[in-house]
Amino acid sequence: MKQNKEILKKYFETGDKPTQQQYAELIDSYVDSKQPEGKANRRFVIDEPGEVNVAEEERTPEYNLSDIVNNKLSLLKDGITVKEVDLTPYIDDTNLARLVSGTVDNNGVATFTRDDNSTFTVDLSNLKGSGATDVSSLVPYTGATQDVDLGSVNIRSDKETTVGSKQHYTPLNIKGRDFIRIIKSITFDNSTIGLGESAALNYVGSNGIAIGHNALKNASLGSNMRNIAIGPSSMMNGGGQGSIAIGSFAMQNVTANNTVAIGNGAMNVGGGQNSTAVGTSALGQNTGYDVIGLGYRAGAINTGNEAIFIGEDSGFNNNSMHVTSVGHWSGKNNAGSASSFFGHNSGGDNTGSNSTLIGYWSGKNNTGVSASALGYYAMINNSGLYTSAIGNNTLSKNEGDYCNAMGQVAGERNLGNNSVMIGNYSGRYNKENWLTALGNDSGSYNTGKGSTSIGFSSGKYADKDFNTFLGYLSQSGFNDDSINSKSFTDLSVVDIATNRITINNHGFGTNGSYVNLRYNASDGHYIGGLHNNSIFIFLIVDSNTIEIAAPFNISTLPNNNGTTVHRFTPQFEVTNSTAIGYNSVVTKSNQVVLGNSNVQEVFTKGDYVTASAGKGLVLTTPDNTKQYRLSIDNAGSLAITLI
Repeated sequence: MKQNKEILKKYFETGDKPTQQQYAELIDSYVDSKQPEGKANRRFVIDEPGEVNVAEEERTPEYNLSDIVNNKLSLLKDGITVKEVDLTPYIDDTNLARLVSGTVDNNGVATFTRDDNSTFTVDLSNLKGSGATDVSSLVPYTGATQDVDLGSVNIRSDKETTVGSKQHYTPLNIKGRDFIRIIKSITFDNSTIGLGESAALNYVGSNGIAIGHNALKNASLGSNMRNIAIGPSSMMNGGGQGSIAIGSFAMQNVTANNTVAIGNGAMNVGGGQNSTAVGTSALGQNTGYDVIGLGYRAGAINTGNEAIFIGEDSGFNNNSMHVTSVGHWSGKNNAGSASSFFGHNSGGDNTGSNSTLIGYWSGKNNTGVSASALGYYAMINNSGLYTSAIGNNTLSKNEGDYCNAMGQVAGERNLGNNSVMIGNYSGRYNKENWLTALGNDSGSYNTGKGSTSIGFSSGKYADKDFNTFLGYLSQSGFNDDSINSKSFTDLSVVDIATNRITINNHGFGTNGSYVNLRYNASDGHYIGGLHNNSIFIFLIVDSNTIEIAAPFNISTLPNNNGTTVHRFTPQFEVTNSTAIGYNSVVTKSNQVVLGNSNVQEVFTKGDYVTASAGKGLVLTTPDNTKQYRLSIDNAGSLAITLI
C-alpha cells in the first residue's frame, strides 16, 4: 500500500525499526526512472486523498485509413492524404471483396477485418518517414472533414496569371461559386499599383494607385502622373496628373490636372483643372477650371471658371465665371457672372451679372445687373438695373432702374426709375420715376413723377407730378372728383381675358400713363376682382380703354347685366403742391397747406413775404361764399379785391 511522505517518515524515526512491509511501502512510493520497453508513456494521477497513481497514457492513432476504392487505399494523417497505396500486391481479389474494415496503428501496421471477422495485417511502416509527403505546410483543398486553422501561417500560391503583360493575380476557387480572383496587383517600372479587377489596366502613366474594379482603367490621356483612384470605375478612361478620385465613377472620363473628386459620380465626365468636388455627382460634367463643388450635384454641368458652389444643386448648370453660390439650389441655372448667392434657391435662374443676392429665394429669376438683395424673397423676378433691396419681398417684381428699397414688400412691382423707398410697403405699386418715400406705406399706389412722401401712409394714392407730402397721413386719402366720374351698365364692355374696360371718352389721362380710380357698384353686384368702393391703379390704353394694373385682375362678371351701375371716379388733379402736417391735404395745384382743418393759428416771429405783384392775403367771408384778397398797390395803400 502506498503511503504519503509524512507517514513514511514516521517509520524511520530515531530508535524505530521498520518492518518488511514498511520497507516495501517505501519502495513502492517511487517510480522507476527507466521507461519499460514497448509500454505506453506513463501518466501520473493524484486523487483527492493525495495518492499518486501511475497509468499508461492513452494514445490516439496518428494515422488511419480511407475507404478502399478501386483496390486502392489512402493513408490519412489528421484527415489529410499522406500516401495512396495500391493493395493489389498484398491481397487477392477474394480477400479484397470480403474486407469490411481496416485500421492502422502508430507503428504503421494495418489490420484488415473480413466479413467473417477474421483478420490479416499489412506492414505499411515503410510509407512513413522519408517515403511520405511532408504535409506540415499544406492545407487541404478537397476531401477535408474539418475546418482548417492556419494559425500564424499564410496561404501561398505559386500560380500566377498575367493579363495584358502587366496585370497579375493570384487565383482562389471557392466551392459553389465561379472562379474568382481575390488579389490583383500591378507593379511595373513606373511604380503604379492596382488592386481590383482590371484596376489600372492599360493605364499609361506613373506613380499611380488604383483600388477597385476598373479603377484607372484605360487612363491614357495627358501626362498621367501621381494619380490616385479608389472606387469602381474611378478615373476610368481619363487622364491628367496629381488627381485624386474616391467613389464609384468618380472623375470618370476626366482629363484635367490637379483635381480632387470624392463621392459617387463626383466630377464624372468633363474636366476642369485645379477643381475639387465633394458629394454624389458634384461637378459632374463640369468643364470650368478652378471650381469647388460641395454637395449633391453641386456645380454639375457647370461651364464657368473660378467658381464655388456649396449645397445640393448649388450652381447646377451655371455657365458664368467668378460665381460664389451657397445654399440648396442657390445659383442654379445662373448666367450672371461675378455674382454671389447665399440662401436656399437664391439667384436661381439669375441672368444679372455683378449681383449679390442673400436670403431664401432672394433674386430668383433676377435679370438686372448689379443687383444687391438681402431678405426672404427679396428682389425675386427683378428686372431693374443697379438696384438694392433689404427686406422681405423688397423690390420683388421690380422693373425700375437705379432704385433702393428697404422694408417688407417695399417697392413691390415698382416701375419707376431713380426711386428711394424706405419703410414697410413704401413705394408699393409705384408707377412713376423719382419717387422718394419714407415711412410705412408711404408713396404706395403713387402715379406721379417726382413725388416726395415722408410719414406713415403719406402720399398714398397720389396722382400727378411734383407733389410733396410731409406728415402722418399727409395726403393719404382719395380726393374724389365725382363730376368727372364715368359709368356703364352693359357688361359687354368688360373683357376678362385682357383685364380691359371700354369707356368712350373717359378723360382719365393720357395714353400710357397710370391713374388711381375708385370703383363702385350701385347695388353691390360688383365685377369680380374689383371689390366694391375700392381703389385700383389703371393703365390708360387709349382715350376709350382702361386696363387694371397687376397684380389685380378681372375674374368674373355679375349675372345681372344691364341693371347695376358700375362707376369709376378719378381724383382732383393736383400738381406742384405741398401738404405739411398731420392729415394735411392739398385740394388744387400749386398749393401749400400747413396742417389740417383743426389748425387754428399759424404763428411766426418773422414776416410773410410775397414776391409776386398783386398777391397778398386771401380771406374767406364767414358765410363761406366769397373770398377777398388783401394786397397793396404801387402807392403802398392797402387794396381789397374780390376774388
